[in-house]
Amino acid sequence: MTLNAQIALVKFCMLSFIICLSSCSSQSQIDDSLLRIDFSKFDSRKHLLASEVVSEIEYVTLETSSNCLIGEAFTFFISENYILTFSNSNCFLFSREGKFIRSIGQKGNGPSDYGGGSNYRVMIDEKSEMVYLILNFFEIVAYRLTGEFVKKLTVNELSDKIKVNHRYISFDFWKDNLFCAHINLSGKEQYRFCIFTLEGEIIKLFPNNIFFDADRLRQIFLGGVYFSNEHIFFKQGYSDTIFRLSDTFELVPAIVFDLPGKKIPENVRYQIRYDEFCYIQGISVFENYLFLKNSNNSYDYLYDLKNNRLIAFESDPLLRKVLPLPDGTLREFSLRGLKNDIDGGLPLLPAYASHIQNNQQMVCVYQSYLLKEQLTEDHFARCDIKDREAHKRLRSLLANLDWEDNPVLMIATFK
Repeated sequence: MTLNAQIALVKFCMLSFIICLSSCSSQSQIDDSLLRIDFSKFDSRKHLLASEVVSEIEYVTLETSSNCLIGEAFTFFISENYILTFSNSNCFLFSREGKFIRSIGQKGNGPSDYGGGSNYRVMIDEKSEMVYLILNFFEIVAYRLTGEFVKKLTVNELSDKIKVNHRYISFDFWKDNLFCAHINLSGKEQYRFCIFTLEGEIIKLFPNNIFFDADRLRQIFLGGVYFSNEHIFFKQGYSDTIFRLSDTFELVPAIVFDLPGKKIPENVRYQIRYDEFCYIQGISVFENYLFLKNSNNSYDYLYDLKNNRLIAFESDPLLRKVLPLPDGTLREFSLRGLKNDIDGGLPLLPAYASHIQNNQQMVCVYQSYLLKEQLTEDHFARCDIKDREAHKRLRSLLANLDWEDNPVLMIATFK
């Protein structure tokens, strides 16, 4: 494998470990006390029905015009009043109702442009009226909601200060002009985490205490920064503990995963795949629930914070279909998640590449042509639909949706 291929593999794996935590407008119990989850005790389900945990489903159809075509690959951020998208090297700002407002920045090599790449995340800070485009391994570009360019910070400006190769750094916005950089360890890094400003000023460096020998690029001790709007969480590689960053810049234990019989032995922790073991590689935090993605993809978990109950539900695809894309290529879709018995629509599962500020809600993103292809009369005939009025609204949406329209956001509100 060439060096470039190895780097691409590492970047892909790092992206799969970056997990989106929904923002907390009111705080769950993990913010002020240690939550311990015992994975030896859980209820097992064939399917977890959406109606068990979701009270209603809202759809937002994004305006489609020649000025705001989103395309296939995308990431979203949903704030109180706006929806921000990034796709096909375009960043678009919509109203919360889906009305197109303006483009933000442009791809290019100019001082106010953002560079290329697919590992973008977009963020809105309505308090300061700022928009942030974060491209891991390369740069952070800041604009105002009006589209005015503010500042660009490249990873090279930080890598010398924290003494690490730029390929191992992941950025995230925290709050109040503060950002964090997570260092994915290759075995010899001096630091593992840092807090800094958009101007590149280092606020705090967190020393690394895990050292090991790794003579190949793929042997990187992957970790993750998990964030809500006001809180940053941090997990080091295959550790069983997630830490919360306090307002005094201390890492406080927040969640511990007890994995009896499935915890990864230390002597193999610096490899990438562990099909025979179990670790949690995806987590989304809501006011009353945690969604936990298992590493081996055979099932997922939901943890009920109110009742201290862990539910494991099989994640075999509920739908599997090979669909033609607009460019003539074929793509296999495997859709899984909460079985949508509310309106009969597609399954509900957190869109890990997208963020929503309201921690009582979960966002799913579906392409219009996928909705048109899958939600047929035959599909509806197989569904046990609980909310007939919601089903009528879904049918109305489908009737007014064109195959090439922009993606549709499905927003579920939890009980």
